[in-house]
Amino acid sequence: MSDTRTVTGVLRTRSGQPFANKTMTWSPAPRRAVAREGVGFVDERFFSVTGADGAVNVDVVPGQYLVMVSLADADRYIQVTIPEGEGTFNIADGMYQEVPATPSEPWETTRILLRSFLSTTSGAANPHSQGAMPAPPTVVTGAGGPAAPAAPYDMLTKSYRYAAGTLANVARFDGGGGKPYFTDYRRFPVATRAATGGNANDGEDAVSWRAGFVVDAAALAFRVVGSSVFNYRMIVDGRYVSVTPTSMTTGGRQYIVLDFGTKAVRVVQIEGSQAAALDGIHIAPADTVTRLEEAPFGALMFGDSFTGATGVPAGRDGDGLAVVAGDHLGLPLWASGVGGSGYVATAGGTVFALPQRIGTDIQRYVDEKGAPPQLVIVAMGINDIGSGGIAPAAATCFDIIRNRCPAALVFVLGPWDRAAPLAPDAGYAEVKASIITALTGRTGFFFIDSQGIDFTKSDATHPDAAGHQALGVWLNGRIRSLVAQT
Repeated sequence: MSDTRTVTGVLRTRSGQPFANKTMTWSPAPRRAVAREGVGFVDERFFSVTGADGAVNVDVVPGQYLVMVSLADADRYIQVTIPEGEGTFNIADGMYQEVPATPSEPWETTRILLRSFLSTTSGAANPHSQGAMPAPPTVVTGAGGPAAPAAPYDMLTKSYRYAAGTLANVARFDGGGGKPYFTDYRRFPVATRAATGGNANDGEDAVSWRAGFVVDAAALAFRVVGSSVFNYRMIVDGRYVSVTPTSMTTGGRQYIVLDFGTKAVRVVQIEGSQAAALDGIHIAPADTVTRLEEAPFGALMFGDSFTGATGVPAGRDGDGLAVVAGDHLGLPLWASGVGGSGYVATAGGTVFALPQRIGTDIQRYVDEKGAPPQLVIVAMGINDIGSGGIAPAAATCFDIIRNRCPAALVFVLGPWDRAAPLAPDAGYAEVKASIITALTGRTGFFFIDSQGIDFTKSDATHPDAAGHQALGVWLNGRIRSLVAQT
């Protein structure tokens, strides 16, 4: 038997139109990320070209592939399975086999597409699994001038700035909506905590945000607000430059320069914690920066202080369990966490309960991304222990989610179990039962039981950095398992 099979037939869209004269990029599924000269690549890709009528003729080793076809408006990704056997194989027989003809509800289509995505995206190589860069760029901070950083980086005069309205042309924003700070800077609120207050002001909290770019340069500079309590981390090709945040003791305009020494194309993200704010990116005149492509799926997680990353070291809110879970899933996850809150809990009237803020926080996501999230995660209840009225309050939240996010898969966790591995706190079972009652009869909602899930702690209740990492990895596993079920 030959090691390859000749794949023939016509490559068509789901509506039957041929992909004529198109390059097909074949990647084995699941794909394997490797590092070459400090840059991450997906290995073992190969290419073929369709004919004028969409005809395919290529020799392929049997297996599963994710095939990308670039069109004028966007890239298309097609799941293709080439089975073992003799003779030619019609590509149409290996396409979309996991997709039912007519899903009965919008969330079922999302589940099918997400199942395909996760089958080819292990999430194993991400900022929280790989550690910091072994050979990071040189990082230099300073106030600089109004047009560029100080020498020797004063040649970084080509800028894209929030103040000038050009930053959004080259940046993909994740983790929060856009909000001006002193006119020139953008903050990233994600949670409506109360009518007033909040680290982003006006009753809004930011937790962890990222702005992503594709940069062809030897050096670049981020223009940010300086403060000893505004913390930033940089991610290059999927790895943190350093897990230790960068902050500046001087306020006002500050630059964070990344000097790589050699020019190359890199995916660069800046990550900020809480109220940290971004104005823009600077490069040399001959260099280029483009917008990091949007991820195929996005997620929004509602929760309390656990989701808000309480317990991680200062300035490392990106190490909270929500962002960790998103990184392992291979998609951006917004962490809408408000400490002390619950389905009914308000921390003595100082914060909103979830029914009061959930609609606003979903709309913030829609305003930024142009569509609702495809995944919604709700992790509440620990602060509701001992209270009544939880089931109707939770039902209200679930009604709002389905109304605002008709195609979303919704994963609802029971209360975090701070007593594990011992028996849970008194009243825990009642809250868990109330949440399950509110889920009764709902389609596209999946319950995840948190009881008995132990984690290391920073105090009597909250996870420490290792605990957040463990919970994020656990949540990733539970979501993958539920999505994979048929």
